[in-house]
Amino acid sequence: MLTVKPLDLALPELQELLPSALYSPHNISYQRAYMDGWDFEDVGFMLYEREDVLVAFVCAAGKTAGKSLSAWGLPAIFLRSPQLNSEHWNEVRNTTQKHLQKLFAAYPDATFEFEEYPSDQGLSPVATTLLDGGVKPENTYSTTIPLSHPEDTLWSHIRKSYKSLIHKGEREFQRRLVDAATVTTQDIEAFRSLHKTVSGRSTRSHASWLQQLEAIKANEAFAVFLFLDGDLIGASYFICGSRRCYYGVGAYKRELFDRPIAHVALWQAIREAKRRGCAFFDMGRWHPKFCDVSEKEQNISHFKRGFGGVAETSLLFSVPGLCSDILR
Repeated sequence: MLTVKPLDLALPELQELLPSALYSPHNISYQRAYMDGWDFEDVGFMLYEREDVLVAFVCAAGKTAGKSLSAWGLPAIFLRSPQLNSEHWNEVRNTTQKHLQKLFAAYPDATFEFEEYPSDQGLSPVATTLLDGGVKPENTYSTTIPLSHPEDTLWSHIRKSYKSLIHKGEREFQRRLVDAATVTTQDIEAFRSLHKTVSGRSTRSHASWLQQLEAIKANEAFAVFLFLDGDLIGASYFICGSRRCYYGVGAYKRELFDRPIAHVALWQAIREAKRRGCAFFDMGRWHPKFCDVSEKEQNISHFKRGFGGVAETSLLFSVPGLCSDILR
């Protein structure tokens, strides 16, 4: 008999299983600040066998500003330990389905967002429940750079035209790594000011920026600042979990878009993630040409793909309310 316990994302064994650094504790704190007003309630769970976590359902319910079942604005996910085997499968499936039944009954009008990542253990019981209920998922794509290769191999995978741009930018710009040892409140304020200037408005709360400051202080994130003649012209923020680094957000002066600011920042971040011992560098969503997205998003995808890595896919499920109907 497996033991059910409330979700605790801070557990090291769960951190090892995360498909993205976006689900790290400090980034979840950022998500809470970013999704201000949603009044989230943690509705996830873990299944234990003795002292070992076998599975975890990462999910929270937004009860006020937006009625949702997600991971604090990110898609909910289902984590499975390598120790999970066929003898546990029926109990894991039945427990998960009962949990979903209670959840959907408690939040019948909520939109449910769930992402299924590939696993050699097959589809999770959440994914199979949704499929059995007639929910059709969307294929999503991403690019991940394995950092086990030597640095010169990582360099060789970069698009040829980018290499000269990076060399040029490294000669032209002054670079600064903002990490736990060097970060100040003034750094985050400078980043926030640049982001506001580039965006033309404040796109998120001051509290969310302070959460990013705390993540850097906790060594769960870092930033790369670039200067030209002492003027901050670009800043990028990267989230670090125990095994993965995620390219979070960047702000670059629009009038200098023809200069390789982002190229230099991203290459330095890849090197820093490798130095920190991360196994993977997640570039985020990749939109192949057939995807119905904006030209800007296509251009960003093309830029990211220029740094090499492997293409991956996942299944994104979205149930726009009346979740209980899929269990009938």
